[in-house]
This record gives sequence, structure tokens and C-alpha cells, in this order.
Amino acid sequence: RARTSMGRGPSRDQIAEAVAKCLFIKPSQQDKIKLLDIVGLKIDWEVVRKYTQQAVRSPAAAATLSSYYTAQLAVLDEVLEPQLFLGGSTFCFADLALYVALHACFTAFDDTHKWALNNASRWYDLLQNRVKELGPPDDLRCASLVTFDYNAPDPLPSVASLSPILGAAAAAPAPAQAVIGSAAARPPVDEAAKAAAKAKKEAEKKDSAAKKEAKASAAGGAELAAAGERAVDVSWLDIRVGHITHAEAHPESDKLYIETIDVGEEAPRQVLSGLAPYLPIEG
Repeated sequence: RARTSMGRGPSRDQIAEAVAKCLFIKPSQQDKIKLLDIVGLKIDWEVVRKYTQQAVRSPAAAATLSSYYTAQLAVLDEVLEPQLFLGGSTFCFADLALYVALHACFTAFDDTHKWALNNASRWYDLLQNRVKELGPPDDLRCASLVTFDYNAPDPLPSVASLSPILGAAAAAPAPAQAVIGSAAARPPVDEAAKAAAKAKKEAEKKDSAAKKEAKASAAGGAELAAAGERAVDVSWLDIRVGHITHAEAHPESDKLYIETIDVGEEAPRQVLSGLAPYLPIEG
């Protein structure tokens, strides 16, 4: 697609953010660097698995998020105009992670979306054919190839002209195409609603914790104020020296001892201690 480039295009940070949003992760600075690292000759698939754990893998669910994906892919589309992969002429970890994470998205996209994002579409089509030759683990292998129409319309649709798919893919059956690797096909999930509910729950939890902390702080402050009016007296403490008369290993833990301790009371006390990693039982 011919395009007049304005400015320098997306920064590395903007690229990493767009990638992270497609993966549904909140990246640290280290993650942003790692995602754009060149893979090298020996691929560490564990890194790819780490970054794709939260990816949307159902085309029906991805269809409801078409506008969300379009916004992120528009950034990558600009980056990919002059190069084969996000890593340039070769793979970076973002390329491999998005091979898994965007399978459902491109499966849900209609031809209009694919042509509006034609640089990203060309990249993904190349990616899916190249990655399968690298022998990814079964759980990271896409069950089918996404189909692309190579007869370009004239003129090409623009990203601004795209309308949300709004779950159109949910009406169609989702065969093995909706499965990534060995994972079972999942029912449609409204990821946006799920994320909103989760955020609301976390906010309520934080609010409750803050109220409890404020209450405890107020109570503790009153106790400290009262204590401050009295002189410190060692007699407030109840310090006792005991004699360990018996010790044995805990039957359900390799870190605990069960100890019988005589502290001068009518009967000895039984105490659990976490000394097993540090002292032999004979000691």
C-alpha cells in the first residue's frame, strides 16, 4: 500500500505497548525489552509460552474485540510497512508470541479488516507459514492457517472506515480453527466485560483493605497515645525460659519439629517450630 509517512513512526515503547495489549499483559520495562529482542538460532519457547498465557484464543470472543485489536494492529501496521517482521528481517519474541495470540483475531477478521490492515495481514500470513516450520510445541502450534484473499480491492479500505464485527464470528461454528494447540475450544467470552468486572472487584477489595487499615491505624494510634503517658516497665513482658524435653519430626512437613517444652507449669507445652531446615533434631 502506498502511504505518505509523517514523522518517524511509532517508538519502540509504543510498539511494545501495542504488542502487550494484544497479549493482554501489563508489561514491565524488562518485558518491553525482551519482547523486541531478536530470537536467535535456538528459540526459547518458554518465553513465548509465558507471554501468551492470557491471549484470547476463541475467534468468537476476538470478534467482540475487533475494534480493540484494530487499534493495536494499526500501530503495528505502520511499523511493518517497510519490514518483514517486528524484529526487522528476522523474528523477535513479539513476532512469535503474536503468531499464537492473533490467530483468533485474524480468524475473526473479515476481508475488509484484513485489507485495511494489509501490512499486518501480509506479516501474519508470512509469519504463520514460517513459524510452523520451526517446530513449535503442540500447545503453541495453531491448529489451522488463517485464510487471506490475495485479490486486493481498489481502493483499499481505510482503518477509519472499519465497523466493529460485534460477535459476527459467534454465529458461525468454531471447529478446530478455534483451538490453539491442544487446548479445548472455549465458549465465547466477553473479555471486555470480564476485565471490567475484575477491575471493579479489585477496586472494591482495595477500598475495603484501605478502610480496615485506617481503622486499625486509628485504634493503634489511641493505644500508643495511652501507652506514651505511662513509663515503660519491663514487668509488662512475660518472658519465660523453657527446657526442650522432647523433639520429633512433624509427620506432614519436612520444615517443622514437634517439641515438648517444660516452662515450669503444671504440664509441659507442645510447640511447633520451623527449625528443621536449620538444626538437626539431635541439636
